[in-house]
Amino acid sequence: MKMNKITAALVSTGLVSVASVAQANTVIYLTGSTAARAYIYSMMTGTSDLFSSPASVVAGTNANSSNQIVYEGTITGVSGTVDISCDFTGSEAGIASTAGQPLSQDIPNDPNQTGSGADLSTYPLPGVGAASAFFQPNGSGGWTAASSLPGGTLPDLSMADTSQAVSRTPQSSFPLHDYGVVGIVPFTAMKGYEATPDSSWNDCVNITTAGLNQALALGGFLTANYLTGNPNDSDAVAVVGRNFGSGTRVNTFLNAAAYPLLTTVGQYGWNSGYPVTGGVGAQGTLTFAGLNGSGTGSGATFATVSTPYASGGTIVSVGNDGYDSGGGVGQNMNVDGTGSGVLTVGYLGISDAQKAITDGNGGTAGGDGVPLMFNGVYESDANVENGSFPWWGQEHLLGQQSEFTGGTVQATVGGDLASAIKTYIGTKGTATGDILSNAAGQSLLVPQSKMSVSRSLDYGYPVQ
Repeated sequence: MKMNKITAALVSTGLVSVASVAQANTVIYLTGSTAARAYIYSMMTGTSDLFSSPASVVAGTNANSSNQIVYEGTITGVSGTVDISCDFTGSEAGIASTAGQPLSQDIPNDPNQTGSGADLSTYPLPGVGAASAFFQPNGSGGWTAASSLPGGTLPDLSMADTSQAVSRTPQSSFPLHDYGVVGIVPFTAMKGYEATPDSSWNDCVNITTAGLNQALALGGFLTANYLTGNPNDSDAVAVVGRNFGSGTRVNTFLNAAAYPLLTTVGQYGWNSGYPVTGGVGAQGTLTFAGLNGSGTGSGATFATVSTPYASGGTIVSVGNDGYDSGGGVGQNMNVDGTGSGVLTVGYLGISDAQKAITDGNGGTAGGDGVPLMFNGVYESDANVENGSFPWWGQEHLLGQQSEFTGGTVQATVGGDLASAIKTYIGTKGTATGDILSNAAGQSLLVPQSKMSVSRSLDYGYPVQ
């Protein structure tokens, strides 16, 4: 592709990307939190809150659960066609990518390493930088899924369940522009499915701050009686959670478990491991291999990951790692743990919890996960709004500071997107019941205007 001098100058200053020129459209790259992706999908494809008319999906799977997807249409005040290419990877991963900073993780007992001293390996955190998976223009009017953006391009915008005040990529060192809080994002705890429940499963209906704290700290050494109060409940408690690229993890640590944010934890996964070269997923990315057959959870044992995939019905220790999407946690909640002697407890955003509650992750070998109370209260719109359920975060939209100060089209779209999300969720936050009785009705984002409590920081109990 040959560019004229004016276009080349715009590219060199960052006002126009090479990808945008090739496609003849304005391309905006949006990353970050997976918690709000279902609402973003509904807003983009079903309303004119952002696009002048409902957008078309031109790449990726046309579904509200898609992490990689491209929306196309026109936006008032922006010349020509606009494409918003999304790669929802998690809040922390999104902040790091947008700030152009790497994040890496160590995988103990890595099955892909051989030789002396090869029991600890470092990989880029899934979804950060070269590990991202945005659809990009191919220069011929189509789209290609690639593992990194062209020419060192950074994502323009990122959704985040927290601010940079508690981020591994802090505002003081890597300043991004904060377009503000666009909504309140709730979370919930769940217990995994058992076709034939044992006493530990039946008795576990609530998890406390202390219980979640100890489950994260002790891993499989914590027994269910600590959660249930019944001394006869002897199942090992296994937390199924997210990697440190996740805002769900940040909010769980800060606002539910009172757990030090950067301290390591003991987490687990059913039938999960790290793919070998050429396998499904990517090396260094914890991957769920599939539901176990009915009853094959019997005899499951805790083990470190030492093979590309665990054998059917096995739960494995993944240490400080976890899934890079809430979908992986939800899939675990649908695995039948009957007879395993393991009580799995997961933490999820409401969208992924809704899927797990209806066995939306598919397969006849599993069933529904079940929400747990947190400190005696179920998640619900009303309980979030009145302050009795404090496990929630503030959903921010962050963007490139240089684009904002430069008055670029990306900044214009960022401001429009923040306003559009607030407009779209303005009618939310009115669900009846709670996550147990009316899971499908609970809001993924609650309007800040409906909150009777608030937080000045990203942590602590909300105040009137």
